[in-house]
Amino acid sequence: MLQLNYDIKFRKDFIHGILYLPDEEGQFPLVIRLNGFPGNSPEKEEQRLADIITQNNMAFYAFDYVGVRKSTGTFNYYTSLENINTVITDLSHHPRINPAKIALLGESFGGAMAISQGVRDQRIKCIVLRSPVYDTEVIPQIPSFNTLVKIWSRNNQIRFPKGDISELYYKQTNLYNPKKIANLVNCPVKLIAGDKDELLEVKGFRELYKCLPRKLRKGIDIIKGADHNFTKQKQFIELKSELSSFLTCCLLG
Repeated sequence: MLQLNYDIKFRKDFIHGILYLPDEEGQFPLVIRLNGFPGNSPEKEEQRLADIITQNNMAFYAFDYVGVRKSTGTFNYYTSLENINTVITDLSHHPRINPAKIALLGESFGGAMAISQGVRDQRIKCIVLRSPVYDTEVIPQIPSFNTLVKIWSRNNQIRFPKGDISELYYKQTNLYNPKKIANLVNCPVKLIAGDKDELLEVKGFRELYKCLPRKLRKGIDIIKGADHNFTKQKQFIELKSELSSFLTCCLLG
């Protein structure tokens, strides 16, 4: 597996990312990871998800939104959605990437973003949702939300704009709530979550799945014993197997 530091310019800022490629020459389908809030840094993906994806002859790109960790600027939801579009456009012109075969892997908060991008971007051939935020309106209501915002700000993981973050978050995500737009998705979707998720309800995952078009090629797996971030090795291995099988089928089948 080749690991390339690959930052992308966004207006006056830079999106920090790492492109993981199979060792072989040629063009490859691309899986773009959309991280959580704030999720894992691109550097941590080498042994997490990039290995299994590149072993299956697909490229993998992990990045941080503007305002997160090594990416410059200030974070907000609108800008993050624009970041995704910029990343797709840039990598579509990379000589090692097959622009006709691009997938999104959205984790947690990134799952909501994957749906938002997928409903308006015909370049997306399939979507994997891992423990996706199915209703953006519930996030600011989580008891620990304000505490987490303070922690993320203090350790510089996320640089938020000034003001009431809960109110700003609600205003910016209201138009892109997954449960309100999932019926517009028109590419294959795989939803994977755990039955021991401590942040989001399994009922919500199932309801989001039902919102997807009935004729859509789709699947849902609720993995026993898995928490929100799949922190236990057994369940994480199962997650990797499920998502790699789906991506291989959609992009290489």
